[in-house]
Amino acid sequence: MSRPRTALIAASLAAATAAGGVAIAGADDRAADEGAVVLTAPAAGGPAPAVGTRAGDDGLTHAQASRARAAALRKVPGRAVAIERDADDGRVTYDVQVLTRSGQAREVRLNSGFRATRTTRDDRDGLTYATAGRAASAATKRVRGIVTGIDVEDEGRARYEVEVLTSRSAERVVRLSSSYGVVTGSTGDDDGDDD
Repeated sequence: MSRPRTALIAASLAAATAAGGVAIAGADDRAADEGAVVLTAPAAGGPAPAVGTRAGDDGLTHAQASRARAAALRKVPGRAVAIERDADDGRVTYDVQVLTRSGQAREVRLNSGFRATRTTRDDRDGLTYATAGRAASAATKRVRGIVTGIDVEDEGRARYEVEVLTSRSAERVVRLSSSYGVVTGSTGDDDGDDD
């Protein structure tokens, strides 16, 4: 590890500790490739963070998510609420869940060239076009990027869990209340950048 990188990591840890939290991060990108979860943790005994980082879930990059979302919305106009990359059997495909303004949910399957190969009806999972839009807007104000998933939660203080893929292809999770505010009482990353 280079000296400037070591100094940067040490300075980041010192700043996070001084702010009352502990930053947990890998020294290199290998942990991200293995599906590691990286969170900014609250002080001892505090609530779960409002924003966490998860990288490497399915190998989806920001560029791929952007292309998949655009291709799916050309096929089915609406709001993309989930984007997944699948590499089963050595073939890469993308599944994009779209909610239409009329309230229908469709899953658009794309091939590796981002061409639609199938469109099927899907379950809305408790979301409407309007609620998905509010949750996506609130989450991307907190963390800039592309929404790759919105889950409706039934327990705890968080009503929505929104996955946002940053421009650096790191997946951040933003937890929102039923009024679309970021769940408070944590020391989640609040820098708003897309790293």
